[in-house]
Amino acid sequence: MRAPRAALAAAWCLATAAACCATIAACSSTRTATGPLANKQVGVGLELQRWFVPIDPEARRDGLAKAVDEGLATAVDTRLRSSGFSIYRVRMEKIPAFAAALGGSPQVQRELLGNVTSWSEVEWSRVEDGATVIVSGKPARTGDTIYRLALRGWSFPTVDSARARVELRICRDSSTGTRAVLDATAGTTRLEDVGDGRETVEIAPDEALVVLETPVLASRSSRGAGAEMQGPPTVAALLFAENRIKTKASVLVVTAGFEDMLPVPAAKQPPAR
Repeated sequence: MRAPRAALAAAWCLATAAACCATIAACSSTRTATGPLANKQVGVGLELQRWFVPIDPEARRDGLAKAVDEGLATAVDTRLRSSGFSIYRVRMEKIPAFAAALGGSPQVQRELLGNVTSWSEVEWSRVEDGATVIVSGKPARTGDTIYRLALRGWSFPTVDSARARVELRICRDSSTGTRAVLDATAGTTRLEDVGDGRETVEIAPDEALVVLETPVLASRSSRGAGAEMQGPPTVAALLFAENRIKTKASVLVVTAGFEDMLPVPAAKQPPAR
């Protein structure tokens, strides 16, 4: 009886291992890629891509200027600019070229969010007691604080097409402890919104919304004199600059899926009877 039991146990182990490998492969294919993806999202709701571009602010500044000049991206006039954020609209087919203009991203993290009606945290950074941060265009000196960037949004049909609503929120939490990324409980009453810390943008089915730190360069007279001459960091710099990977700055890209919401092209409609 031992031989059959051993054979059954071995078969069970092999089947379990195969299932685990299949699961891991599926997860990695949806969460990590080797470069920015321009393919349209399947399903309904938001997807978040996180790029990791070179940290050099001068290279990113020049790359953004080139992208705008060449029509790869359109800047969004946002209130978040006063805290160091820039927002751009990018056509889906131009995503790879836009990423290349920023210096490229060797790895891309992808997270399918769906329709998010509660605030979900996407970035956070702790500020030690006594540090100074540029918030809403002004230097702020705070105690031990955690700054957070959260989003929520959803896809919805329109009369002739569909759109996605994307809401961004900058807030701070003076309590202790940290919280996991994309925590659905981020929107609790203990969080305090910063001034000019909310923005709402709608994107079309063929658009992506790109959120990144506005590159800040020291003045020519102070370059080479040390980081202390560049002034306090903005909230965006804390959240995006080397917050996850050294020598890399994070860039957030929000896309949306509109399955069954978009009108069927005339060429694909069934013939009238």
